[in-house]
Amino acid sequence: MNINRYTKIFIKNIMLGLGNEHLSLTNHKHVLCAVKKAYGAMSPRTLGRGRLPGASIHRTALTAVLSTLANDFVDYFSNPAPKTQTDFDDWHKTVCDKFLTNYNALLSSSGYTRTAKYGKAQKIVNIAFKYLYLFCDIVPGNPGHFTFCHFAIDNYTLKWYNGLPGYPKCSARNWSDMTYGEYIDIQKNIRAYISKNIPDKTTFEAEFEIWSDLYYGE
Repeated sequence: MNINRYTKIFIKNIMLGLGNEHLSLTNHKHVLCAVKKAYGAMSPRTLGRGRLPGASIHRTALTAVLSTLANDFVDYFSNPAPKTQTDFDDWHKTVCDKFLTNYNALLSSSGYTRTAKYGKAQKIVNIAFKYLYLFCDIVPGNPGHFTFCHFAIDNYTLKWYNGLPGYPKCSARNWSDMTYGEYIDIQKNIRAYISKNIPDKTTFEAEFEIWSDLYYGE
């Protein structure tokens, strides 16, 4: 996938607020910025419905949860890239489950009556990968750790998936309500579709273009 230098500058200077720093996938500060940005895409505001009076998430406590997730990413990029799709899928589920455990404990202790589901976890992890893909220490043409990354599911891509002929629709009401079973079935079906219809792209690369076309209506 071609990421031009202006896109990288935009991500660094505007979206992540890191100025002219040389971004690294193994620098916790840099990775945490990407995770925090992905947290916003997770739509955490929807978890506030029905919360107890005075419920509030302390910023320091939230940063600790996001910092743990950033550590998981740093560890991932510090070790050899996964060799198979199954290896990556296992890592992805472990990290999503860990995030949900930590985040839901934070919600409960902060007076929230709702809990985040797997759909939320996949969103923050998958969107973080999209930001991290634009970092400076990726070898052009050899993304390595991104080869088996998942197709991020949101309102646009879930609607697109549900419209694919010959594939079962997602039974969840929306992306944030997806269980792990629903989510991984969607991933497998999307991989099959992309392998057949967009064979020159990985699932991860195809999602960038599919989402952009859906969002901008091209």
